Amino acid sequence: MLLYRYFLIGIAVVFFISLLIWLFYLRAPRLRHLQSPFNNLGIMFNRHGAVCPALQVAEDDAQDFSALTQALLESLPRTLNTTLANVDLHQEAMCIRHRVIWGGKRYPVNLQLLPFPGHKVFLICSAPEPGIKESAPAAERPAATMSEQKALWYWDCQQNQVQWSAGCFRMLGYEPQVLSEDFLQQISHRDDSRSLLQAVHQTLVTGQPFVMEHRYLSVQNEWLWVESRGRVYSRDADGFPRVLTGSMLNIQQRRQQDDLSRSARRYQQQQLENISHFDSLTGALTPRLFEYRIRSNWQQERQRNALVLFQVTNLKAVNAGLGLDAGDYLLRHLAYRLHQPLSPEDSLARLRGVVFAYHLHEVACQDKTEHFIRQLLAQLQDTLIWQGEPLPVQLKAGVAFLHHQGHLPSVSYCLAQAQQALETAKSCHRTLLHCIELN
Repeated sequence: MLLYRYFLIGIAVVFFISLLIWLFYLRAPRLRHLQSPFNNLGIMFNRHGAVCPALQVAEDDAQDFSALTQALLESLPRTLNTTLANVDLHQEAMCIRHRVIWGGKRYPVNLQLLPFPGHKVFLICSAPEPGIKESAPAAERPAATMSEQKALWYWDCQQNQVQWSAGCFRMLGYEPQVLSEDFLQQISHRDDSRSLLQAVHQTLVTGQPFVMEHRYLSVQNEWLWVESRGRVYSRDADGFPRVLTGSMLNIQQRRQQDDLSRSARRYQQQQLENISHFDSLTGALTPRLFEYRIRSNWQQERQRNALVLFQVTNLKAVNAGLGLDAGDYLLRHLAYRLHQPLSPEDSLARLRGVVFAYHLHEVACQDKTEHFIRQLLAQLQDTLIWQGEPLPVQLKAGVAFLHHQGHLPSVSYCLAQAQQALETAKSCHRTLLHCIELN
């Protein structure tokens, strides 16, 4: 018993030590990444290297923002001023790997330089992802979340000025330019403008970030789906939003794939409905849909109806003599011929393997309907040709006439009476049709 207790204590100690190792050696890089004071720190420069005070933004409005900015500026390479002076609005974003000393510690950072109109450069300082070594190739280094799109925007709420980076214009095929309100109204889709304004207003009121999918008109005169993200990055002394900034992402391919997926799902759903509602061999209605249509017709109209059952009496002989393919051909031919004289309100169904059913929703005269069915039987009693061999057609029919007034009868009862009339016709060799009337 004592050894068993020591064994459990040993297992607990090993588990506790393993947990500590996992926390400090595996989770520590991720924690350091999240706790980096320079993560998603944004600064707007002019081309002379001076900071634009009205457009300094930080992720969480840190109280020590000025100190962080000063530490970052002091540690920047001396060649940065030359880079800022030579930056071109039409060039792509630049990435610089750097280290910043803060609080006696060295923090690795990624510096993203994105040109903006007005000879300005937006610098985004972000912590590198954990697990990426300093010597890793550039292709293996993950880009920063905001800068990987290379399409940033900011809105100065106090001056009501919206500016796009060069990547936003290139995404739509336009040349970088000074953004105007008329240009925005011209390229914005009218069905999305109201929703986008509501999302931005909600962010101004609540301070919560927004994500919105909407459309812009590209230079090819085609609507391009983009995903806009934004949040409040800076507030004034009274707590009112001062700067909104965010990114734009081209999601046209994803939307097209979603549309194709929805179309495929609709097609599959339609195919399933067709399988459940229509007979795969003849295209006639299934018994379930046939009964549903009869019941719906009886609920809407009160008039004389007729249920007609046709049965192929020689199908077994055809299958035995000429094969199953010949029997399938015979059934498809009968379904096609039976469907031709029907009106759009009437229905044809295949109830069982050799039994077809008519529902004639309006029977003005019982004698005329009976004469019509006899003529149809005479036309169908023909000999087909299957691969050079004669294929005889033998049919029997039973009819149940119904005139309901107020009381809705049972569909199964009416089908049973029509089946009884069919059995009566089958029992007599010379009788092709037997009719009964239901009260």
